[in-house]
Amino acid sequence: MHRHVRRLRLTCQSASDAQHGRVLLEDAMRTASFGDDTRFIVVRHLDLGRVSPRATATAWSQKLESTYRAVQPAAVRYDSPAADRADAVYFAHRHEPWLALAERTAKGERCSDWFWRAAVPAWRPPQSHEATLRLCFRSLAEQGGLALTLTLGLRLKARGVLPALLRVLQTPDFETLKHELKSLATPPANAMPTATVAEAEFLSFWGVADLRTRWLAAVAAADNASFLLQPSPLAPSLPGVVEQVVIKSGPPAPTPLPALPAPATPRPAPRLPSWNDDRLFTHAGGLFFVLPLLARAGLPEHVQRLPDAERAALPWHLLRAIARLARTPDDDPLVVALAPTPKVPGRLAPWLLATHRLSLRTTGLTLRQLVARPALITLSPTHVDVSFRPGDADIRIRRAGLDLNPGWVPWLARVVSFHFNRED
Repeated sequence: MHRHVRRLRLTCQSASDAQHGRVLLEDAMRTASFGDDTRFIVVRHLDLGRVSPRATATAWSQKLESTYRAVQPAAVRYDSPAADRADAVYFAHRHEPWLALAERTAKGERCSDWFWRAAVPAWRPPQSHEATLRLCFRSLAEQGGLALTLTLGLRLKARGVLPALLRVLQTPDFETLKHELKSLATPPANAMPTATVAEAEFLSFWGVADLRTRWLAAVAAADNASFLLQPSPLAPSLPGVVEQVVIKSGPPAPTPLPALPAPATPRPAPRLPSWNDDRLFTHAGGLFFVLPLLARAGLPEHVQRLPDAERAALPWHLLRAIARLARTPDDDPLVVALAPTPKVPGRLAPWLLATHRLSLRTTGLTLRQLVARPALITLSPTHVDVSFRPGDADIRIRRAGLDLNPGWVPWLARVVSFHFNRED
């Protein structure tokens, strides 16, 4: 959870009162419940009125919450025609401002509304078209690695403006992604992935070994190789993170091109369910508490040794098996959401047993007791946000560190966060 005040004005009788008021406000910003556990909300102005610097921190927090609630219900989507006149706008999640800024810039649209400076503070409107696109790409790479940049590539491709990004990308922009991209196999020159004439020109200019070529090939594979004229040896060698990127809307149908002679198309890798910021209530809210236990059991290392077609599906298939083992009903929304996950060969029993034993050893809870917890979960192509009520915090889980925010989990290709501020 990230909360930031761009400009603060306090009017007090003394400098010491102002300093103390600032400390109280900072504490209130950290503890107040704003309902921003999943969405990214930008507020133009909040007037708290008169608040005593000698009031308690709780009083400041309550004042902040009540003032915010008067504004927040009027929040509109950033792309609404009324956004520039609204007192609050919202994005789907904290990465959405960078994705939207890149899309608008690539389409040649202006981003002059009041909220852009607050939503993407590292960006300044005077920056050029090229500098803005490169900044968006680097920022997303730093926030979520290869998966987020592929989400950007797929989004721009769906809008038909991917060449605008390809035109300005430079090799230093891939510094953060170097390790992930270098793990991809290099395709032979006669099997370069191509689509439109424009994309073919970029690939030809960059060359086979260029990191930009590898990234564009990964975009192609993440899009289920829909723009490949011929099967490429690159696609089946991509790491599991590539197959886990999900585009929210399908790309426009490409113009048919003559097929080139090619060997048989390799079997496509399993694809995960297409979650589009789905918010669902589940009785298995503790399911993602098992992520540290699976990591301690060695699942991330095991996943890396699997064939590429199984890397994406195994962790999710295992999570669904754990939910079922915890006797979560079949009609539970989380179980339903995980149901389309493809099954993979191999035995899950050793992982289930290891997770159960680690849960008992670290928390004293069985796997069922750990998982069976009501929560509101938001599933998106980049995030898993799990929201509990404040009273749902369990000292046994906290002492074991299982409810600490995992952040970016490479073997799930998701940012996982826990929140204990749900009120509904």
